[in-house]
Amino acid sequence: MKKKLLSMILAMSMTVLTACGGSGSADQVSEDTGSSTTETAQSTETTDTADAGEAEQQSWDSISNVTLYYPVYFNMPSEGGIASVQEELNKYLEPKIGVDIELHPVDMFQYTDQINLVLSSGDQVDIFMPLAGLSTYVTKGQVLPMDDYVDSMKEAIDLMGEDFMKSSYVNGSLYSLPVYKANTFQWYFMCRKDLADEAGVDLDSINSVADLEDLLTKVHENHPDIYPLCPTNPNTFMLINAADGPEADVDIDYLGDNPESCTGAVIGNTGKVENFYASDAFKKMVERAYDWNQKGLLMPEASVSPDIASDLIAAGRGFGSVIGYGYPMSEAMANSGTYGDYEMTWATCGTDLMQSSAFSNQFSLGYTSADPAAACRLMNLLWTDEYVINTIIYGLEGEDYVIPDGFDPANAMPDYPEGVTAETAPYQARVSCGCFGNNFLMYGFMGDVKDFGMDLINNSKKSDYLGFLFDGSNVKTEITAVNNVISQYYTGLECGEMNPDETLPKFISELEAAGIDTIIAEKQSQLDSWLAQQ
Repeated sequence: MKKKLLSMILAMSMTVLTACGGSGSADQVSEDTGSSTTETAQSTETTDTADAGEAEQQSWDSISNVTLYYPVYFNMPSEGGIASVQEELNKYLEPKIGVDIELHPVDMFQYTDQINLVLSSGDQVDIFMPLAGLSTYVTKGQVLPMDDYVDSMKEAIDLMGEDFMKSSYVNGSLYSLPVYKANTFQWYFMCRKDLADEAGVDLDSINSVADLEDLLTKVHENHPDIYPLCPTNPNTFMLINAADGPEADVDIDYLGDNPESCTGAVIGNTGKVENFYASDAFKKMVERAYDWNQKGLLMPEASVSPDIASDLIAAGRGFGSVIGYGYPMSEAMANSGTYGDYEMTWATCGTDLMQSSAFSNQFSLGYTSADPAAACRLMNLLWTDEYVINTIIYGLEGEDYVIPDGFDPANAMPDYPEGVTAETAPYQARVSCGCFGNNFLMYGFMGDVKDFGMDLINNSKKSDYLGFLFDGSNVKTEITAVNNVISQYYTGLECGEMNPDETLPKFISELEAAGIDTIIAEKQSQLDSWLAQQ
C-alpha cells in the first residue's frame, strides 16, 4: 500500500511538473559522461525519527525572520497547519542557524503571477522560485547576488557539483541554487499488458518512439475500436518531446524553451541557433505524426479533445501513451491505479538530452530580503537537512502523517493518520516533492528513486550549452508574436491532423513575419558571448 501511495505521488508530480515546464520537462533535459556532478550519495542516510528536530545549540545575537515562498499543488495547507509547522520548525532553526521561518505556500498554477505581485509590492521576499526565468529577474533587479554568502551554502553547493550549478550564474555572479533531483527524463510507452501480449511484439525491442509503429499497428488491426496511442495530457501525444533526445538522429537544445514554444534552438553541436520549425528534424517528426494519424494509430481530433490516456485506458477505449519520468519504472508505478483496473506494462523509448535549461527549477534571494545572510543559511538547510525538508513537505508527525511499523524511509512515504486524507490534512506539500530543495532527502526518495536519479544525472548525455540562460527582455514583443503563431499550428501538427506538406510553408512564413529571425539573432549573440566565457 505504501509503495502504491508513493507511485501515485510520483505519477502525479511528474504529470504536473510536465505542465510547469522547465528542467527538461516532459513538456520537456556531449558525451560528457565524465560529468563533474558528483554522486556524493553523500549519504542521505536517514536519522532516527525519534531524534528528528533536535538542533545543535548555538548562541545568536538576534533571530532573523526569513520568508519562504514555495509552490504547492492541489491541496493548500490550512492557516492553522502552516502555523503549527512554522512553530515546530522554529524550535529547531532558532538555535541552529538563528532563523525564524515564515512559510508562504502558493498555488503552483498561480505561482508566477503571485510572486510577481509580491515582489512588485515591496513586501519582504527572502527565498522564492524565479519560474519566469532567472535572467529575467536579474535584469529587472528583483534577485540579489549570493556571492558574499557562498561559505554559508558550501554544503549544498558541494553536494550538487559544477554541472548542476552552471545555470545559477548570471554575468559571473551566483543568483540561485537549483533543485537537486533528476532533471532529465527517461521516456516510456505505457500500455495495457493484455493487448501488448496479444500483439506478440517484444517490448524489449522498442528503444524509441519510431519503434512503436509495429506494435500500434497490430493493436489497431486486432481492436479497431480502441485508440492505439492516446494523448498523454490534453492535446499532446508527447511524440516530439520524446523524439528529440540522444536516441533521435540529432540532439536538440531548445535554449530555455520547449518544443511547443521554441523561439530558436541549436540542432546538433553546431553552436548555430536556428528556427526549429523550419528544420529537417521537426519536419520528420510531424510527417510521422501525420502518417500515423492517417493510419488510425492516433486518437483522432486530439488537438481539440480534453481526453487523456489515463481516462481512456481506464474506460477500455485506449491502449497506451508516451510519458516521461525522472523516476524508475516498476510494477508498482505502472499499476498504481492511474489506468484503472487494467494491468499495465511498458517499453523504454530513450532518455532526454540534458539541455541548457535542465536546472531551471531554482530558488533565489528576493531583492527585498531583510537579511540575505540568514536566508542563505536557511537555503543551505533546504538542501542538506533531512528534518527541515521533510517537515516542509510532509508536515508534523502525528497530525499530518504517521510513521507505521516497519517504515522504510528510503523507499516509502509516511501514511496519513487514521481518518485523515490529502484533502483534510492540516498541512502537506507532498506533490511539491519534485520542485523543492533536495529531492533525495525526502522520505520515499532516498533509495531506488535516488539511485535511478543519480544515474540520470551522471550518465545522461549533456548539451554543450548546459547552463546557458537566454534573456528575452530585448525581444519581448517578437516572442509574444511568435508564440501566437506557434499556438495556431503546433498542436495540429504534433497531433498529426495537419498535412505538413501544405502547412509547414505557411507556418514558417508566418513565424518569419512575426519576427522569429530577430529572436534567433538575439539568442545567437547571447550564446556566442556565453560560449566565449566558458
